[in-house]
Amino acid sequence: TERARYQNFMAPRSVAETTVAQHLTLAPRVGFAYDLTGDNRTVAKVYFGQSRWNSADTLADLENPVGLAQRRYAVLPCTATRTTGCDLNGNRMLDSPLELGAFNSTQGGAGFVTIDRNLIRPTSNEVSVNLEREVVEALSARASYVYKNMRNVWGETDPIRAPLYNVPFTFTDPGPDNNLATTADNKSFTTFDRPARVAQNRVFSNPEGLAATFHTVEFALNRRFAGRWMLLSSVGYTWSTMLHDVSGYGRLTNNQNILPARRIFGDNGIETSTTWNYKFIGRYVMTYQIGLSGSWKVQSGEDYGRQLDVNFPGDGARTFRVEPVNTRRYPTVSILDFRADKSFSFGKIGKLTAQVDVFNALNSGVPVSLRTTTVNFHEVIGILAPRVVRFGLRYDF
Repeated sequence: TERARYQNFMAPRSVAETTVAQHLTLAPRVGFAYDLTGDNRTVAKVYFGQSRWNSADTLADLENPVGLAQRRYAVLPCTATRTTGCDLNGNRMLDSPLELGAFNSTQGGAGFVTIDRNLIRPTSNEVSVNLEREVVEALSARASYVYKNMRNVWGETDPIRAPLYNVPFTFTDPGPDNNLATTADNKSFTTFDRPARVAQNRVFSNPEGLAATFHTVEFALNRRFAGRWMLLSSVGYTWSTMLHDVSGYGRLTNNQNILPARRIFGDNGIETSTTWNYKFIGRYVMTYQIGLSGSWKVQSGEDYGRQLDVNFPGDGARTFRVEPVNTRRYPTVSILDFRADKSFSFGKIGKLTAQVDVFNALNSGVPVSLRTTTVNFHEVIGILAPRVVRFGLRYDF
């Protein structure tokens, strides 16, 4: 019974020493630079590198039965036809295991997860190509391309539940206005549910469909510090192709990769989101060693799609996107910062620098966090931090 399972979950236990994974891997890295024109002014740089994901803080905690974990149940009011496994005294609180409804799922690790003994350690691979040219003395231009990927990405799967998501389930999205009566923006979706009260077998392995690929192109001008001033300017654009999280712009890292509702859009859930950024940084040193510097950084908002909360008859409450990941974009964030500083040298004793920083000088209040669920859609829940003025002293010795 669920009461017995709950009590067993809370009972103390002893744990035997167990090796859950053991890996011996290589992570090669190589790069070279070549003078294309023979005049030491044009250089091509190529780099390849691979890294292996660290497992020390991941694997043991998941299978170790002594740790943080939860069991999720339905908690329902009692009715004329539901007299057990419900809120027996009507106080809307869980008073005993007798009030537990249907078991939904386990959460966290603490022995609920089994590590696949054939687990492959994921790799991150990078290839970058840079072409840089000295335009005039102290000024260079650069064009860069960076390719990154994640392969053999690990995560949770459930060999019992995954094949049982085959019960057709249709629901209606009420649209951004969250009103089914206004049918112009309503849309019907068909996905798959699973039978209720199905056993769970959480296995940490290398599920298919979690690989990620990133492409970045960047162009830059760099005027190194000379003759009292320096300047750096660059613009970049990134394409991210992966199974996105419900938020839209993050990579899905939890155990919901087996849910068909997570894979409604794209190529079986694999979609491409984009970001771009521009930055301009400069510094000028006046007489008396008074320095003035500033930076202007412009960052595109992240792609996202609207989310909807849906109650599945078997799987319970779930939140997932009802729009492709690139349907909407957070507002562009523009930040202008300044600094003024003056140094005082004391010879062998050291150097004292007084400085004043102004962050977000224009006091931009652009929204950086919005409610993306259909209920209260686009409600602002976070804005850019306000203007901050900071005074500081730094002593170097």
